[in-house]
Amino acid sequence: MLAEAGASAALTGLIFVAVSINLEKVLAYPSVPGRAAESIVELFSVLVIATFCLVPGETTTLLGWELLLLGLGLWIGIGTLQLRYILQHRDEPRHWIGTRIFFGVLTSVPVCVAGGSLLLHEGGGLYWLVPGILFSLMAGVFHAWVLLIEILR
Repeated sequence: MLAEAGASAALTGLIFVAVSINLEKVLAYPSVPGRAAESIVELFSVLVIATFCLVPGETTTLLGWELLLLGLGLWIGIGTLQLRYILQHRDEPRHWIGTRIFFGVLTSVPVCVAGGSLLLHEGGGLYWLVPGILFSLMAGVFHAWVLLIEILR
């Protein structure tokens, strides 16, 4: 978990730098600020997950509640950003929208499942965090690429 905390903190910082360097371009495209916010949320959530898991002596029940609530918050937050994007950009190719929704679900649902699994004391527990964290990092790197490279094309 310590490695994930460091990686997510570095990538979150990279997004902030990418947005600051390319602020004029980011604001020029109406869909990009939402994508930047989505990326920051996804990467910062990995830092929060790792922080929760690194608390010494924390009970399984408390960690389960923390993860479940965080996962639900992620799902709602990312879903809200994506819904706003869909409503404002109905002419965008469906695969662009589908990719964002796909990563949004894959970053938040496993966190919810991990939390619920810990609360129920069955179903895999913390193993569900592995795909959630991996997809969050993948989505963050993908969004960082868009914010650093693709936006300048």
